[in-house]
Amino acid sequence: EIHRDAEIARASQRGLETAMLKRIAEENAAMERDEEVARTLAVEGEEERRRLESRAKALSDEIHRDAEIARASQRGLETAMLKRIAEENAAMERDEEVARTLAVEGEEERRRLESRAKALSDEIHRDAE
Repeated sequence: EIHRDAEIARASQRGLETAMLKRIAEENAAMERDEEVARTLAVEGEEERRRLESRAKALSDEIHRDAEIARASQRGLETAMLKRIAEENAAMERDEEVARTLAVEGEEERRRLESRAKALSDEIHRDAE
């Protein structure tokens, strides 16, 4: 009976060892799966990080291009405004020159008419005498 109890104890010990080894193997397999998932997520995370960095750079480049377009547009507007101001100034100068010319011509015409009136007045006075 002692031998039988010892045999049962040994069998029970082997069963516990087997169960423990099986449990350890299952835990190792689970850890390996978890590690594989972690590596996969790390790779996917790195790919996502690179994709997001690339997208951020593309957006940054687009913002810089838009800013440059806006600056160029602003310069174009400023140039157009300066051109318009220069054209208006030139037109005003032409108008002022025409006004001066007309004023001179008007003054000359006034003098001519005054001279003609004086000549007619003198002629009338002579005729009256």
